[in-house]
Amino acid sequence: MPIHGGRPGEDERFNHAMQLAMSTAASAGKLFGLSIGQIANAISIATADNISLACIHAEPVAQWKGFSPGWTGMRAVYATSMAKRGFTGPRGLFEGPKGLEQMFGGTIRRSTSSSRRFSRNTAR
Repeated sequence: MPIHGGRPGEDERFNHAMQLAMSTAASAGKLFGLSIGQIANAISIATADNISLACIHAEPVAQWKGFSPGWTGMRAVYATSMAKRGFTGPRGLFEGPKGLEQMFGGTIRRSTSSSRRFSRNTAR
């Protein structure tokens, strides 16, 4: 089950804030100069803290829908600063007990292609 299209897999119970939390934590980790382990913890903390229900998009739409992405980004940057200071996140975020794969009922594929990795040398 890929995480894509604004939703985790094909599950419409959850808001896309989870992917935003992951990508923001990963990007902030690179900008903060964190190690791979610290970035992994930042992603884990930010994701566990930002699992959001899709009711945000249900009618009638509340003001929270427009505010939610900024809040998620802010919390993900804060999670990254915690990881920089040594805080650890849940180890089994994806495939561990009670992790995302169990929550969604399937395997989550993650890209490890070197062509998709961010490098400071290529960012301008």
